[in-house]
Amino acid sequence: MRERLRDLLITDELTALTTVINQACWEPRVQPHSLFLENPSFATPAEAMREFVLGLPSVDARITLREWKHRDLNHPWEQHDHTDIYTLAAVIPYVDIIITERRWAHMVKASGLAKRHKGEVKGLSEFASVVETLTNNA
Repeated sequence: MRERLRDLLITDELTALTTVINQACWEPRVQPHSLFLENPSFATPAEAMREFVLGLPSVDARITLREWKHRDLNHPWEQHDHTDIYTLAAVIPYVDIIITERRWAHMVKASGLAKRHKGEVKGLSEFASVVETLTNNA
């Protein structure tokens, strides 16, 4: 089951997006089921869903962060973790430099999100040096 964690998280995110996906498919008269269940480009619906999510950068980032958080057995889930995930997922694909807690900075780097979105991720302890670098380069 551990190897299917990402597929479970993808299914969870797509279920939450069902209304939005259906609305997006309605105007161009695309059958939503054809995106996943009847897509000839993919051997299985799971492959179609994985590829679909890659085209939604914030959703992919959210899934990736949730996956890495679930796999991190050293740190239990805390009250603010969901807020951190949603906030980071909203900015990772779209900003050049992210400053966050050391643990999240590590997960963003280790998961490959920073590299995939060509961004830099720094821990809070590096805030002053990042500001100084940006100020000197302005």
